[in-house]
Amino acid sequence: MVFVYYGCNSKFDDRFLTVCSKESNYRQCTKKLVDTITKASKEIEYEENISEEDDIYIEYGDAYIEIDEDYIKERNGVYIALYNLESDLLYGSLPPLDNIEKLPAFSEEIKEVKEEGLRYYIYDMPVKDKRLKNLWVRGIVMPTDGLRDISRISLIAVYTLPILVLISVLMGYMMARGALKPIESIRESALKIGSGMDLNRHIDIGEGDDELHKLVKVFNDMFDRLYNSFEKEKRFASDASHELRTPMTVIIAECEYLNSIKEDEGLSRNEYFEGLEVIYRQARRMNDIIKNLLDFTRIGRNFYEKEPINISELIKGICYDMKLINTDSNISLDEEIEDEIYVYANKNLVYRMLVNIISNAYTYGKEDGHIYVSLYKDTEVNIVVRDDGIGISDKDLSHIFERFYRAESSRTGKGTGLGLAMAMEIARWHGGDVSVESKENKGSCFSIILPPDPEI
Repeated sequence: MVFVYYGCNSKFDDRFLTVCSKESNYRQCTKKLVDTITKASKEIEYEENISEEDDIYIEYGDAYIEIDEDYIKERNGVYIALYNLESDLLYGSLPPLDNIEKLPAFSEEIKEVKEEGLRYYIYDMPVKDKRLKNLWVRGIVMPTDGLRDISRISLIAVYTLPILVLISVLMGYMMARGALKPIESIRESALKIGSGMDLNRHIDIGEGDDELHKLVKVFNDMFDRLYNSFEKEKRFASDASHELRTPMTVIIAECEYLNSIKEDEGLSRNEYFEGLEVIYRQARRMNDIIKNLLDFTRIGRNFYEKEPINISELIKGICYDMKLINTDSNISLDEEIEDEIYVYANKNLVYRMLVNIISNAYTYGKEDGHIYVSLYKDTEVNIVVRDDGIGISDKDLSHIFERFYRAESSRTGKGTGLGLAMAMEIARWHGGDVSVESKENKGSCFSIILPPDPEI
């Protein structure tokens, strides 16, 4: 009987060991063994003559055993050998085992052999060529070598894994620190701004277009708006104090003067009434200022209610009233009003807004001047008050809607400096706006926009 092993060294094919180590079970390893030996048994043929020089030929009786060159090498980590029935090794390679000559008899069964702590599997199959019926192909595989490789890999992993984890933690820490650095800068800047109430400062984290830089831009814009708002309130408080201090000073001075007159000196009736007139005039001025300030507060708190109003009729009535009030003025007022235009608004506030603007046109009009009031509706309700009065200079034009601001040409002592500011506040409270165009000594044009009543 003839028996052959295919193989060339004592080490297993890494591919097969990898498969065994991954599958790590008996069934997978033995399946690979059976498949390899089955294929090898088909590649051994009986030939009467030598036909291919590249193949291996073993003399067998009057003919030859042909072994394909491709199957000489160890396959899939399996040692392959060709034996005859008398267990004589005809060709192949054997694993490095001490008792390799004392292997079990041939049989088409998988046999497990243990020797000095080693474990390996054996599988035999007769050659498929019927003319070589006394030849057997035997395969041997030793999965324990794969387990030793796994042990070495595990040992390497035990030492390298903590190092890799440490490196990963350090890299993660550095990346997180770099990512959170802008947030820390935002926090520190916000604390400084909050503790010092310095809203004019900005958060600076450099250039960029990511989400953090967009957030910083929102914060900086918010600080700018807060700063401008606080500055306006500070200026408003200062101006209000100044406006109230002036009439109060006059009242106190007049009272002190009246009280300083001795009884024997006496006061004439006219002098007494002149003093009272001064006090009354200044008290009324203070009352107007306080009333305007109270109205600003009420508008901010939505104190007023809205209702549908016919603004066409309201403006006609205002124009009629203004003509009666200014009968001694040589300024004419003409109106062009579209009928049946409605807005959803507070009637008293709209009345006050229009009176303030038209009164302003009367106050700063020219001799024999004209005032034109028009109302029309497109997508919104438009009110235009135009005059040919003294106009407004370019340097004053951007400030006239500020509280207590009065241009140099308007510092006559009349008014409180709150009329146009109140008009703007009322328009915006209704969801509208007021704008102005003016040229000095050529007149002004105030344009008021209000949203129409959506129900009409």
